[in-house]
Amino acid sequence: MRAPTSLLWATLCLFLLAACSPTFDWREVRGAAPAPYTALLPAKPASLTRPIRLSAVTVDMRMQAVETDGHTFAIGSAELPAGVSASAALTEMKSAMVANIHGSVRKEEATAGGIAVEAAGKSSNGRPLYMQARFI
Repeated sequence: MRAPTSLLWATLCLFLLAACSPTFDWREVRGAAPAPYTALLPAKPASLTRPIRLSAVTVDMRMQAVETDGHTFAIGSAELPAGVSASAALTEMKSAMVANIHGSVRKEEATAGGIAVEAAGKSSNGRPLYMQARFI
C-alpha cells in the first residue's frame, strides 16, 4: 500500500517542479557605446546590426530582441550623424515600426525626450498584433 502512495507523491513533485519552469526568465542586457543602455528582457536575446534609411542618411541600427510565449521584446539604438534632427528621426522610426505591423496608432504621447506609442495591426497571416513602444 505504501508504494502507490510514494509513487503518487513523487509524480506530484515532478509536476510541481515542471510548473516552476519560467516562461519569462528576466535578465539585464546592456547596449555598447556609443549608445549605452540597460534593459530587462525575458530571455537571452539575439543581437543583430542592420542599416536603416532615415530621410537622407543611412545609420546602423543595433538591436537585441527575444520572442517568448508569443511576445516579442526588442531594444535598438542608432547613432545619428551631426546635423540630423533627433525628433524627425524618432518620428520616422515610429512610422516605420507601425508600418511593420500593418497598423495604425491608437495612442501617442510626448514623453521626456521622446514619444510613447501604442499601435494595433495584423501580421501577414491575419493574426492581430499589438505594439507598445518608446522612441527616445
